[in-house]
Amino acid sequence: MTRSAAITLAIAAFLAASPSAGAQRSQPPGEAAGLEAFDSCDSLLQYARGNALERLEPAAYGPVGKSRPAPQVLPKQEGAPGRVESGPESFSGTNVQEAGVDEPDIVKTNGRHLFATAGGKLRAVDVSRSVPRRVDTLRIGSRSMDHELLLRGDRLLVMSGYPNDDALLASTVYMVRSKTVLREVDVSNPAAMRVVRTLTINGNPMSARLTRGTARVVISTPTSDVFIPNEYRLPPGQFEEARRRNREALARSPLSRWLPSYVLRNRRTRRAVRLPLADCRSVSHPTTFSGLDLVTVLTIDLDKSLAPTDSDVVMTAPETVYASRRSLFVATPLWTDDDMSAERQARGMTTQIHRFDVSAPRATRYRSSGGVRGFLLNQFSLSAHDGRLRVASTTEPVSSEGGRDRKSQSFVTVLAEEGTRLVRVGRVGGLGRGERIYSVRFMGDTGYVVTFRQVDPLYTLDLSRPRSPRVLGALKIRGYSAYLHPAGDDLLIGVGQDATRGGLALGTQLSLFDVSDLRRPRRLHRRTIADATSEVEFDHHAFLWWRPARLAVIPVDPGFGDELAPAAQTVGPPPFTGAIGFRIARRTGVWEAGRIAHWSRRGVPSVRRSIVVGRRLYTISDAGVASNDVWSLTRLGFAPFR
Repeated sequence: MTRSAAITLAIAAFLAASPSAGAQRSQPPGEAAGLEAFDSCDSLLQYARGNALERLEPAAYGPVGKSRPAPQVLPKQEGAPGRVESGPESFSGTNVQEAGVDEPDIVKTNGRHLFATAGGKLRAVDVSRSVPRRVDTLRIGSRSMDHELLLRGDRLLVMSGYPNDDALLASTVYMVRSKTVLREVDVSNPAAMRVVRTLTINGNPMSARLTRGTARVVISTPTSDVFIPNEYRLPPGQFEEARRRNREALARSPLSRWLPSYVLRNRRTRRAVRLPLADCRSVSHPTTFSGLDLVTVLTIDLDKSLAPTDSDVVMTAPETVYASRRSLFVATPLWTDDDMSAERQARGMTTQIHRFDVSAPRATRYRSSGGVRGFLLNQFSLSAHDGRLRVASTTEPVSSEGGRDRKSQSFVTVLAEEGTRLVRVGRVGGLGRGERIYSVRFMGDTGYVVTFRQVDPLYTLDLSRPRSPRVLGALKIRGYSAYLHPAGDDLLIGVGQDATRGGLALGTQLSLFDVSDLRRPRRLHRRTIADATSEVEFDHHAFLWWRPARLAVIPVDPGFGDELAPAAQTVGPPPFTGAIGFRIARRTGVWEAGRIAHWSRRGVPSVRRSIVVGRRLYTISDAGVASNDVWSLTRLGFAPFR
């Protein structure tokens, strides 16, 4: 590949996150502008080229916000679908945020068979007996990436992200480019799984949701396909030349660079058809500039075909996806510029939120937009309830003119829809000054927010009056909870890290909170696994709560030594890798019921997921599936992945 060809490949994600001196600045919180559709292909091309050209200047770009943990792309409330608790054949499903809204994960089950992805392969495992048995294996792609699943009857939707074949990392440039592959897999006979159709789109898979038989798949597509030179890696004197080539490439960029297509392939007939993702007039952009990525919401009827029945496209930089049964929300950050006034700098970053109506089974419709101050942690920061949206956000400390540093604080904002706007009707602030949010959980008219820097304040919020939300209580303890899960009976389980008084992590901590009196929340019990971390801290799908047995299961791995306090860096046997089961109850506390480890020829792999089928607990790693008695945690059998 020639140097000039390499210069014309890709960097849209960087463009999407960059500020513009000429772009419209963020509006006051709760007043963020809505979406406007392009009236022609010429206007789309002019908008895209013009905004991209303005961003070819060397600068330290980035959001006004700390680097945050990997997005948690949420947990299941009591009685959510896929988790049946009546009868001996009950089974657990994926730990999701909203009842009736399934989320993609690396493991799915129908109570008879378990489907798991590991090492670039899809495995079907018979879990109808005490000893699991692998019945089929299907190659689905790269070993180095997670491939996530949605299960609907006899169909699996496998969602995978790949680097494109022409992807490279040159010494003078960096690029972002990938493709999403959706596979429809027939699992009516789990012993003979087969791929029926594939759908390929340029872009990164963000998330997906499944409501009844309708899947909404959200994809972020880098659009410019032009490198931005990194001045610190270029030889002297070459930066200006590289920038000139970028400008020329942008000025010549065709419409196809900004409006990708998708390819639908039928594996049985071997026929493939290429179709546009959308026409120009179907693409919208925020009136407040917020990036040049294309965010596509594909609507797919899994009961019929992989072919999309609808697609909605917005030119913006996406960050967070959340969905209830009737709405899907896409949140995108808005950036401050270096030349902003002190007033706007003090306001700092805002997040714009777009609502889509997903109540119709075969269509998705844009409805409204709004905004809040600060940045979001993850999808748990959003919650739709009684026709309103609750949003938890944190402002970043920004130095104002005069040199004073403003401390960060967190807010919970309530937005209501008025026409095409999401308007702020209530807000409570002042949470965790000088800290940021580490976890959020909304349940009905109650909210729980954890902030952290050195200690962990657990705030309880009364949201029953949307126009006047208020903080009722706060509990300050060492460490923090990165994930909160309702356990019934006014109990809340927290999974995070224990810490010293100075804020240094000591190891994975499981806490049980009594929230029966929201004015005085209490921590009843806790357990710490020294020198350990848990995937639950950044992916709620790794957490299992099986209420009939009062059993919580979390995976643990050795901690990151440099980040742990000296007290946690002890000399002795190697730290445990696997899953730990805990019995949890108000009176008896949190006590360890047993530990489950997997073994393979390559060592001890991490346990990624846990599910319950009947009276058996199944744990899944890249090495295979182990079964244990759900009450005694005695090992029953193991099905290796080969």
